[in-house]
Amino acid sequence: MAEEFEHILNECIDRLLQGESLEECLQRYPEQAAQLEPLLRVALAAQKASAVEPRPEFKAQARYQMRSLLYAEKRKSQPRRIPVLSWLPRWATAVVIGVLFVLVAGGSTAAAASDSLPGEILYPVKLATERVQFAFTFSEEGTARLHAKFAGRRAEEMARLAEAGNTDRVPGLVSRFEDHLEEIEGLAARIREREHPDVAWLPELRQQVQQNAVRDGSLLERTERGVPEDARPIITRARGKLAERYQAVLEALNAGQN
Repeated sequence: MAEEFEHILNECIDRLLQGESLEECLQRYPEQAAQLEPLLRVALAAQKASAVEPRPEFKAQARYQMRSLLYAEKRKSQPRRIPVLSWLPRWATAVVIGVLFVLVAGGSTAAAASDSLPGEILYPVKLATERVQFAFTFSEEGTARLHAKFAGRRAEEMARLAEAGNTDRVPGLVSRFEDHLEEIEGLAARIREREHPDVAWLPELRQQVQQNAVRDGSLLERTERGVPEDARPIITRARGKLAERYQAVLEALNAGQN
């Protein structure tokens, strides 16, 4: 039942993005309309979020709600659901929080955050924006492409940190980079296990990953030559790890084609 509802939700969101009205989507699935309506409204809100300037009192309330959720997660215990969102499943709660975040931060803040680096005040905004993108991506292909894109971002951040003389945070970025590629590997493994897998889009993904591997390897190689000698070992290790992980992903994607 849960998988069926998720399929219906994904279809309705696709229709909304193509211009269909909320009412038309709900009429297609009257039995699920009560569950669908609030989630579809969240999806619509996400589309409009960057153009909205919320009232100050809304911003204050949203900030309070986000701090409550983040504090609960920080305690590493079973998170308490904030009352306003208690009717939503866990994954939908994360989406709503992401929308609230964009509303509070504003489009200009999110844009500025896109150029931030680990340790800077806007870097959490950058990561939160990425999580919202994942939350509203409902296909395996789209999710895999996002992971490939964000892996490239992590490589760029490594290079910029090293050039700024801040190599202490590079290992953390390597770990984030590996997480992105492991997600792509896991997806390829799941496809391989299916009896009749849909692999028509895998060659394009493999080409994207291959191009990224060449680009990111060259970037870190140039960075390694340009940083002070005492910083080079960290970049050398990072470059080796990136090459190793890219190779593993390419092998996994090749296996998914057999």
